[in-house]
Amino acid sequence: MNITNPDPETKRIELQGECSVEFSSELSSQLLDGFKNYSHLELSLNQITEADLTIIQLLCSAHKSSQSGSKDIRIVDQVPDSVSNTMLRAGYFLCCQRCPVKTCFLREALSDE
Repeated sequence: MNITNPDPETKRIELQGECSVEFSSELSSQLLDGFKNYSHLELSLNQITEADLTIIQLLCSAHKSSQSGSKDIRIVDQVPDSVSNTMLRAGYFLCCQRCPVKTCFLREALSDE
């Protein structure tokens, strides 16, 4: 994981390599810090080689939290197949349809491709 600050109001989290349950605590801490200390949170996912459902759930939860906390969270690049395939296998796009947020930033990033 690489953390940068493109500007004083923005935190960018660049995820890399295998992102699994072992990685979730570190990612959760970085997301919480982003929500607490920054107005904008950017996620770079294109270097993820493998993702499990824990990471997808954490990203979804972060998106929902951003909506209730008036924070901006967005994906800044292409969502790799490793993430979209995990979402498809888990039926996550069906969950997106029932989500009270009504928008899925992961799905939107996929449709931008």
